[in-house]
This record gives sequence, structure tokens and C-alpha cells, in this order.
Amino acid sequence: MNVQGTPVRLHQWMSAVLLASLATACTVTPLRQYAYDSYQARPATNDAWIQQWQAESDADYSSSQIVPFVGRSGGTEFVHPTRISRDATVSSAGVPVIQAWMEFKAGAGPIPWYRYVMLPLKNVSMDEVLAQGRYVARGLGFGLPAPMPERLTDGAIVTPWTYCHQCFTSQSADTLTPQQLAAMESTIQQYTGRGQRSVMGMHEGIRLIDNPRRAFNDVPRPGARPLTGAVARDHEARLAARLLALSGELSTAATQQAKYQKFISEEIEPRTFAAWLTQSECPTPVNHRRRININDPERDRAELARAVMQRNPAYIECAMQALKTYNLAAYVQAYPELARRADVLWQQSLKQDWRSVPDPDRMMRLARQDIDHALDGLRWAQRHAQTVQARAEQRRDQAASSAAFWAGTYADIQQRNEHILAQNRQVLSAIRDLSSPPPTAPATPNSAVQHTPASRAPAHGRSTTTAARTPIKRPRTAPEPARPPSEATSNRFRDASRDHRMTGANEAYLPRDTALDIAETQLRNQAAAFCGTSHKAHITWSSNPRCSQSAHSSDYLCEQDALVNCYEQPCDVAFCGTKNP
Repeated sequence: MNVQGTPVRLHQWMSAVLLASLATACTVTPLRQYAYDSYQARPATNDAWIQQWQAESDADYSSSQIVPFVGRSGGTEFVHPTRISRDATVSSAGVPVIQAWMEFKAGAGPIPWYRYVMLPLKNVSMDEVLAQGRYVARGLGFGLPAPMPERLTDGAIVTPWTYCHQCFTSQSADTLTPQQLAAMESTIQQYTGRGQRSVMGMHEGIRLIDNPRRAFNDVPRPGARPLTGAVARDHEARLAARLLALSGELSTAATQQAKYQKFISEEIEPRTFAAWLTQSECPTPVNHRRRININDPERDRAELARAVMQRNPAYIECAMQALKTYNLAAYVQAYPELARRADVLWQQSLKQDWRSVPDPDRMMRLARQDIDHALDGLRWAQRHAQTVQARAEQRRDQAASSAAFWAGTYADIQQRNEHILAQNRQVLSAIRDLSSPPPTAPATPNSAVQHTPASRAPAHGRSTTTAARTPIKRPRTAPEPARPPSEATSNRFRDASRDHRMTGANEAYLPRDTALDIAETQLRNQAAAFCGTSHKAHITWSSNPRCSQSAHSSDYLCEQDALVNCYEQPCDVAFCGTKNP
């Protein structure tokens, strides 16, 4: 056994496990996408099962059969994808997904029969779902519970046809009045109607429960009992008998219902101020308090303010004129009799779609409130326009101040660089004066130096001067010796690692040309500092500067790239600048 190699292999194995865990943790799948992907990858047997089931089913209509439901709450609830937050992600690899729908068929009375059908999609079996609850119901609000079957049907859960009288009304079938029957039929249409979007898409989801009363969150239904078989058919027959007994009263109430609605639309509504306003062709005011689009609030507010200022003044003027011309006295005089007749018809009707008879004082108070609300909208639009104008002026002032500041900063930088260059020219000139060799004086009889044999250097290295040397006064500035042409043209780059990348940038939004100038000046200063004050810098500029415009003005931030190299031989003067190829 290789004892020394074991820790190495263990370390490698732990590293691989850690990397795999990190890769898994970094993979985030939105829960909505996970649900739809599960449906797209459904087993082919599901489609074959549904096709055969539809051919044999006695249902009149069903909800959508192509919706995946995602499991949560320990597998007792399956939610519709539209009920899942867009930010929700898959928390584990075993999230169950099922395919489910409801089926309906008409009965002998107004209450339809219904059942649930469920198929597995991912990470779940129907045996597991079957063990989660005694009943299945739609997820939220009006649940319509159905008992779970005792066994699966070809691998699917299919509940028995279910009838639930007390899901739609708390009244017994034997004591229903015509008005209660009408209310029950309205509820049936709302929660089981073929054209209802919530029914056809079953957006509430699926819940597995132990008590059918837990299926109702919107309305209390303590006596709700989902019935099947002979017991359900007996309750259906009792309701049909009650409908037959009330057929005469139902017909009379329906007639009175039609009279009530006609009286409201022909006798009361034409006398109201709202009808007078419509007759005056007053425009509809814009509600400035509506919800603002959070994705683009500034633009939405601007459009809303524009619409308010265009339409509300015309509405206010028209409504004020309508108030002056409306015959309020005639309505006040007729109001008591109109209210009495409307109440009589309502009591005799099916009591569906109730409409109030406007009280004169309340009607005029609401009319004035509408005008005041339109005025408030105008004030809001004016304040918004003033705020926008003030912000625009502030941005212009800031842009002008920033441009002036950076223009001054640019001028200061140029002036400082010129001052430093002038100082260094003086320093280098003084250095050349001290280091230049003295000029050779012309020989004259008066200035000749007499040499004797003794003036030569002795063999032992000692020297003796026998004649005085004439002092030579050195000029203040010596002429610069001319360099050979070969020396001027053979100046190479200083190091082997050439092409040093540098970037210059400005730090405030400015006009584009100014911003580019400052970016280039900042890069030149970098190059000079990098190469040193006594060497020339060679700059190769990028042809594509990067400039980004401000979101609030026409100014820019710019960056300029370049490759910088330094020459080997020093310059003639310090801070000799740069050379552009």
C-alpha cells in the first residue's frame, strides 16, 4: 500500500468534490422555466394516454391539459407556473411536477358534475400523490373538492364524477327561493363556466387535503360535501324537483327582473347628472393617480402629465358649464317616487345586478369631487413640468460648471508642464556649461611655452613643470558639438519588453473634443513619467478612442489607448516630450 500517495489522492478527491459542489451551486434554474422544461420533456406515454382518454371520456369540456403544476409544501400542493414568483429558483434536484386538469359534464339541474385527472411529469409517481390526501381540490379560493380514488387508472389519478350542491349555496335544496336559485346559478357560472379563464386554465393550482372544508378560502362552506354515486344522484333529483316547484315563481321573478333593469336604464339614468354630462359631450378626464410603470417611471410620468394638461382643462370647463345648466330641481322633485318604484321592482325580481338610485345631494357632491380631482391633476402636471424644467436647468448648470472647471484644469496642466520644461532646459544648459572641454587657444609668440628636457615626464613617473601655463578663461556657453548622422538615426528603444500599453482618461463629462484632449494629455504625462524626464517617449495611438455619452446631457467621458516605448539615448534637454509615429 502506498502510504505516501494516499493523502495526495484524498486531497485530489476532495478538490474534485468541492469543485463539483461549487459548479452545482452556481447553476441557478428559475422555477417557472423548470416547470415548462419538465412539460416539454414529458414522457411520450402521457400524450398517448391523453389521446386515448379523450376518445373515451364522457366529459362535455375540460380545463387546459398542457399545464405543468410544480409541487411544494411537502408534496400536498401543486402550483400553476403563473403563481410562481419570477425570482423563485429550484431549491433542490427533486422538485416534483405533475400534469393535471378538470373535466365537467352537465347534469339534470344547474350544478355540473366534475372530476380531476393527474399524470406524472418529473420526480414523482402517482402512488406518492395518492397517499398525500383524502381529497383533491383547486388551490385557492373556490376549491371544488373531489374524493381521491382507491387505485390508479392506467398509472393516472382519475377521481370519480363528483356532485357538490353545498359548494355553491349554503341553503338546502328543499328551501331554496327564486332569488337564492338565481344567486346560486351566478356562482356556478363564475366558478365552472366554460368561458371563464380561471376555470379553463385552472390558475389556482391543485391541493391535496383531508377535509373538504379546507377547499374554500373565499366563502365559508362549512357544510360542503363532495358526493359521488347514488347519493349524489339523489341530491341532484331533489334540486330538480325544487326547480320544477318554483318554475312559476322563477318566471315571475325573471319578468320583474327585466322590468327592474329597464326602469333603471330608461327612467332613472337619463335624469342623472352623469347622463347630462354625457349629453353635453364632455371629455373623460385623465386620472393622475393611476399606477406608474415602474420599468420607465420618468417617461410614464411625462406622458401622463402631457395627457392631463391636454384633456383635463376641457373637461373642467365643460363640467362647470354642465353644472350651471343641469335641471337639479326637477330631479329632486322626482327622486322620492323613482326610489320607491325601483325598490318595489327589486324586491319582486331575482335580485341580480342591483343599481342604486342616486341621492340628489350625493350625486352633486360626487360631481364636484370629479371636477376637483381633475383640477388636482392639473396642479400635479404643472408641478411635474416645473420639476422637470428645474432639473434640466440644474444639469445644464452642472455641465457648464464642469466644462469650465476642466478647461481651467487643462490650461493649468499645460502651463505647469511648460514651466517644468523651461526649468529643466536651464538646468541642462548649466550642466553642459560645466562639462564641456575648454577651447584650444591659438599659438602666438607672446604666449608660447618654452619646454626643456626637464619638462618631460621622467622615467620614474614624476613630472616637473618648469614653465608657467597661461590661464585660459572659459566662455559661459560652449557651442554644442554636432552629432554624427549615424548617432541621430540609430537611437533604439530602451528595453526588450516593448509596447507598454497605457490608457488616458478624463474624469468628468465634457464636450467630446475637450474630453479627448484631456485623455490624450493624461496619457502623455504617464508616458513622460514612465520613460523619465531625459528620454523621449515614442507613442503609437489607438485609432478607436472610447467615449460614452451622459444620459442627461450631450457631454462625454473618453478613454484613449496607446502603446508606449522609450528611446535608449537621452534627449538634448529634460522633458523633451514625446514622439508620435
